[in-house]
Amino acid sequence: MRPRNFTGGVEVNPNPKACVVLAVCAIIFLELAGCGSDSCGPADCHCEITLENVWPNDDGRSWEYEFTWRVWDDTCEVYENEDDVPPAPSLDEIESLMRTHPTGPNVTARIGTYTIAFRGDSTSMSGVTAQRLREASDFPDGTHEHAGTLSSVRRLLTGHSFDDIAVHGTANGDGPALLTDPILPVYPLLIHGGVWEKTDDYIGTYGDIDTLLAWKFLGAGLCRGSEFTFRLIPSVEGERYLHCRILGRTSVETEMGVFENGLHCLYLVDLGIAQVGLGGGPTGWRRQIVYGEAVYVPDVGPVYAYER
Repeated sequence: MRPRNFTGGVEVNPNPKACVVLAVCAIIFLELAGCGSDSCGPADCHCEITLENVWPNDDGRSWEYEFTWRVWDDTCEVYENEDDVPPAPSLDEIESLMRTHPTGPNVTARIGTYTIAFRGDSTSMSGVTAQRLREASDFPDGTHEHAGTLSSVRRLLTGHSFDDIAVHGTANGDGPALLTDPILPVYPLLIHGGVWEKTDDYIGTYGDIDTLLAWKFLGAGLCRGSEFTFRLIPSVEGERYLHCRILGRTSVETEMGVFENGLHCLYLVDLGIAQVGLGGGPTGWRRQIVYGEAVYVPDVGPVYAYER
């Protein structure tokens, strides 16, 4: 399933400042290309979806995705006063944006592979031990772009030190290497690795900042219309929230075939209000969000993700 074409749908700000800030916007798109399990295929999927089967986690299981990253120029309205910045969009509005939001001019695309694999256990720097879901990316051209801001957001929200992420085909052509650079390549947020845990109540990951759950992929409610709100990194100043809504069942076509019984999930990450600048000084305030969707298939796991 390829991303849909997006047209229109941006809310008009009532009190924008006259100037605008040139921003770089991005899309990350994952589509399942293969996985390391004999039972991983459309013909072997069961119908009932539970937390137990929606993301199989036997040690050694792996997933390989076609990883498409697109960036483009965009103009973003900025508010002169912090108090004028409106709240984050509702999930209803985000659902509409998924159908209507356009891309901007000067699109640059990079296509590679992204792999996640369960490899024993891992302990976070904060001391939590759980399953190790290792992740790696591979851009064959060896010249993929960097986006330090987006990567810093991803690093912060997952509480991840990046010590366990490998990148192949790095910008200087030296790959593979551990990500120790201050400027980090973009990695997916909605589907990611780390210190991973599945319980009767959630599937999520732990980070290095504290011993609290850092990210929540799914909660116990998997019926259509179920929702949850999860506060991200509460031990760090500021309020950031992850919102999720179960949209129901859907079919997904990937390189592996058509999966008829996918669990379709809508996500919104509210990063809060940030001061933004143009040139030599601050120019105003804006709210930053990440939103997208993911599809999980019973006995297979995550097969598709789209975020921007």
